[in-house]
Amino acid sequence: MGKTTGNSKRSLRFFLTLLAGLACLPFASNAANASSAFRAVTYNIWGLTVPFLTQPSRITDIARLLPSLNADVVALEETFTKKAKILTQIHEYPYQAWGPSKSGLIQNSGLLLLSKWPIVETATRRYSRCAGNDCLSHKGILYARIRVDGIGDINIFSTHQNSAGCDTLRELQVAELAQFVREHQGSFPSLILGDFNVAPTSRPYEDMKTLLQVRDTHEEFVGANPGLSETARNGFSFDRLRNTHVSKKEPPRRIDYIWAADSSTQHIDVTKSELVFDAPVYGRFLSDHFGVQADLEFE
Repeated sequence: MGKTTGNSKRSLRFFLTLLAGLACLPFASNAANASSAFRAVTYNIWGLTVPFLTQPSRITDIARLLPSLNADVVALEETFTKKAKILTQIHEYPYQAWGPSKSGLIQNSGLLLLSKWPIVETATRRYSRCAGNDCLSHKGILYARIRVDGIGDINIFSTHQNSAGCDTLRELQVAELAQFVREHQGSFPSLILGDFNVAPTSRPYEDMKTLLQVRDTHEEFVGANPGLSETARNGFSFDRLRNTHVSKKEPPRRIDYIWAADSSTQHIDVTKSELVFDAPVYGRFLSDHFGVQADLEFE
C-alpha cells in the first residue's frame, strides 16, 4: 500500500469536517413544508328530464370531455336526466356520491359528485323551503369527505340553491347550509361548490362569508392578478352575451362558486380560477352555464 501524502491527509480532514458541519444543519422535513396541488370544478350541466332536455348529446360530450380537465373533484348540478348516469361511468372518477334522492313525484336534487379519491363519509340534506319550479326537485346539500394522497382528508360540500323566489329564500338556504357544514366540518379543510343563484352583490353572498367564514376563490384570484382580461375578471358563469342557451332576458352574472375554508392546520391557497366548458362543442354549448374551475394548494 502506498503512503498517504500531506495533501491527501489535508483533503481527507477537510472532507470529514465538511460532513460534520452538514450534520449539524437544521433539517426541515418534507411533511412540514409540503404543498400539494388540487383542482376542483363545479358545473351545472342543464340535464333536465325529458321532454325538457335540450340536445341530449350534450351529456355524452360532457362525459367524454370531463377527464380532460384533470380535476380531482367535479361537483355537478342538474343531473336529473337518466342520461346523466353515463357520468358515473368515467373511469378517471371511480368514486361518486349523490345528493338527496327522488321521492314520489318529486325529482332528486340533481347533485352528483365525482372524485378521483376515495370517499370515506357522506351525508345529504334537503332544503326545508323552496319556491316555484324548484319545488319539483329535492334541492339540497351533498357532503362527502375525501381522502387525498399528500394532503389528507378534505370536506366537499355541493349544493344547488333555488333560482325561483327572492334572495330572502336563498338567505334561509344559506343558513341551513351553514348549519349542515358546521355539523360535518370537523377539523378538516373544506370546499363548498355549486350553483348558488346569487350575485356577489347580494345579501346571501355576504351571508356565506359571515356565517361560514369562507373565501370566494375567484374573487381572491382576481384580487391577486390585476392584469386579467375583463372576461376573466367577471367570471360570468351565466352569460347571455356568450352563451346562446341563456335567455336574452337574463343579465350576465356570476352565480356558480367555489368557496374555500381553511382548517386549523392547513391553508388553502388559490393559484388559479377560470371558466371551463365556455366554448361551443360541435356548434353548441354544453350547458346554459359555464363550469368554474379552481386550482388550489393545500399548505
